Amino acid sequence: DVTGWWPSIGIDPSGNAMVAYRDVHFGFAADDFARSDVELAEGSGGSYQVLTIDVSRGGGEYNRVAFSPAGLPAVLQWNTNNSGNPSPGVYINRQTKPGSFSAQAAAGVWVAQAISAGQMGGLAGQGELGFAISPKGLYAAAYYDAQNNLLMYTDSMDGAKWSPATSLDTIGYTGLYPSLAFDDNGDPAVAYYRCNTIGPMSTACDATTDGLYLARRVAGMWSRSVVTANPMLTDGMYPALAFVKGKAVIAYQQSSFDAVAKTSTVSWWVAEAP
Repeated sequence: DVTGWWPSIGIDPSGNAMVAYRDVHFGFAADDFARSDVELAEGSGGSYQVLTIDVSRGGGEYNRVAFSPAGLPAVLQWNTNNSGNPSPGVYINRQTKPGSFSAQAAAGVWVAQAISAGQMGGLAGQGELGFAISPKGLYAAAYYDAQNNLLMYTDSMDGAKWSPATSLDTIGYTGLYPSLAFDDNGDPAVAYYRCNTIGPMSTACDATTDGLYLARRVAGMWSRSVVTANPMLTDGMYPALAFVKGKAVIAYQQSSFDAVAKTSTVSWWVAEAP
C-alpha cells in the first residue's frame, strides 16, 4: 500500500504520540488519490493503534494535529480536488467525546466538517496549513486560498462554528507555507513566506522582494512584520513557528544560487524575536 504521506505528530496531555497521515491505498490511479483516507496512529514506546478518521474522500494533505484543553485530538487537513471527490476544501476532523482509542470509532465520537470550500495551495507543494488550539480552547487555522489568492485566517471557540475568513496579507504573491501558533497571551500568530510583491497572478518568486513574515493579532487587531528579507537570498520558505518564554521563534529555509559556479546552497536557520 501507499501510505504515510503528509505525517504530522502531536503529543497529548498524557504523553502519548499521535500521528496523522494520508493512506492512499494502492496508489495505482487517480481514483486511489480521490478516495484516500486520513488515519491517526496513537501509541507510546513501540506499540501503535491506527484509526481511520476521514474515509475515502481524498483527504490527508497538509495534516496538522492539535489537542483541545480536554486532551481530545483534532486534525486539520486538505481534501484535494480530483475525480471522485465532489467536496474539496479544508476539513477539520475532531474527537468530540472522551474514551479509549478503541472506542473512538463509535458513531458520534468523531465529526468531520469543512471550514473552507474550494481550492487552496499556490504553487506545487506550497500549500500547507497552520493549525493550533489555545489553552483556552480557541481553534485557529490559516491557509492559502488559491481561488482568491490570499492568506486566510479563521477561528472557532468550539471547533464547530467558525468565523468568517480574514485575509492577513494582500501584498504580492504571499501567504505560502503558513505556520500558526499561540503566544503566551493566547493570541494567534502566523509565519509565512512572501514569494514576490508583484501580485498574486505572478507566481515566479523574486529573491529581491521575497521574505519571511509574521502576522500577529493583538487586542483584536492584526499587524505584519518582516522577519527576514535578504535581497540576495531566497529566504523564508517552510517556516515553523513556536513561542518560547514569550518570544517568537521561527525555523525556516534559506537558499542562494551562484550564477558563476551554477550551484545552489540550501540551509536551515532559526530566527528569534528580540
